[in-house]
Amino acid sequence: MNTRKEAEAALAEFMDSNEKVALLTGTNEYRKRVLALETFVKQEAGLNILFRANYIDNFQVYYAHFDIKFKVGKPYRLENHTLYIDTIRENSWDKSPLEVDHAVLYPLEGASLLKERARLKLMDDLLRRVSGKIILVDHGSTGENAWLSDFVDRRVSYDVEEDDPVFSQLKKEFDMDYIE
Repeated sequence: MNTRKEAEAALAEFMDSNEKVALLTGTNEYRKRVLALETFVKQEAGLNILFRANYIDNFQVYYAHFDIKFKVGKPYRLENHTLYIDTIRENSWDKSPLEVDHAVLYPLEGASLLKERARLKLMDDLLRRVSGKIILVDHGSTGENAWLSDFVDRRVSYDVEEDDPVFSQLKKEFDMDYIE
């Protein structure tokens, strides 16, 4: 079993490496996206982080407890960092900064459903836009990630543990709010 501690250690190693892209898989469907963001939030203050989801409405579901109406390209305070949100659809990318420090793509399955040309464009945009690290996060470890073989430098797995809270019982993971 790949525990949270093992996944955290592997991601910390990734952050200290010269690698650019990590693929976070495993059976812990809902906590992987949180772990990816936590990995970036633990870094020095003042970073710009991009969270790319398959639909903007999904971000509202992921973080509904903040009572924020999330919008593409709008900056949000995430702890001591700035978070931008866009989608896997190219028409949302121009609303986000042209350069960010790190990025999370979740769920990866949404990108996997795109046509090959659109997937390559998505990855090319992330690689050009992100000066630091990119964490690609799958939702359910379907293994449908062969198209990423040319991009991924490190694979990390995070499986469900007995002491993991049920998704509906999760509390607010971050301090997040609008930037005035």
